[in-house]
Amino acid sequence: MDILVTGASRVSRRHLQRIEAAGHRVVYMQQESSALPVAASDMDVVMCNSLFDHHPVSSFSRLKLVQATSAGLDRLPLEELATIGVRVEPARDVYSPAIAEFVMLLLLQIFKASSSMLSRQQRREWQKERGLRELTGLTACIVGLGSIGREVATRLTPFGISITSIGRGTSSDDRDQRLATADIVILSAPLTPETYHFMDSRRLASMQKNSVLINVARGQLVDEAELIKLLDQGHFYGVGLDVFENEPLPPDSQLWDYDRVIVTPHNSFVSDQSADRLVSLLIRNLSEFA
Repeated sequence: MDILVTGASRVSRRHLQRIEAAGHRVVYMQQESSALPVAASDMDVVMCNSLFDHHPVSSFSRLKLVQATSAGLDRLPLEELATIGVRVEPARDVYSPAIAEFVMLLLLQIFKASSSMLSRQQRREWQKERGLRELTGLTACIVGLGSIGREVATRLTPFGISITSIGRGTSSDDRDQRLATADIVILSAPLTPETYHFMDSRRLASMQKNSVLINVARGQLVDEAELIKLLDQGHFYGVGLDVFENEPLPPDSQLWDYDRVIVTPHNSFVSDQSADRLVSLLIRNLSEFA
């Protein structure tokens, strides 16, 4: 098959050679907003993120398969692709280990005050942190128990953390109760019309005042304006945000200003192993499709 691979995949020449060795012709373009290096009508498969924001689906007349470079599919025109019979595959399991490890990083930073100690190290100050907390015995509610959520749960369990979860089949009452009783809430659900602002003013306020919120899903799952209001009222022991409603996070956002909020630049998926997994997934999907 003729495959267009974009720079959103973060693959190397070695990875492109693996795809070619599987019997496919590969065309590579770095920036998805750039002019296409070949005629769109010549491509059977595309591996991309938001390519169709810049190039119309209608121009890909031979298109049969889209391999997304992300686990979420919210950046692809799914209805339009479905209408013309194009199969769309998410990057399932590609980033889950890296993101799960990043969740543990954020939690340990919050509960062990590592940012404060690093700051004191830089100032050469010898001062103990007396308010450290343990993870042992806490309850974490994972919103979205897909591949990322399951990997997170696997890493939380050895720390003595009890796991509850919220999925599509969870009733509204159960959702509210699990959020209200959790010490830690971790968002790992895809962005859909149903999950947009899932953490609204009511659900954010229902969380325990001394609880922790982690978001490694999509920024739009959280109503940031309502989160800021609660932070101003002293709510939350800590918040770890890797994703935001608007990215990059604007310099004037109040979220930069709170000592108990960790801001990272949508970095949780980055890994030295993800490109290998993504290419293996593409080759497997191509084989199954054929």
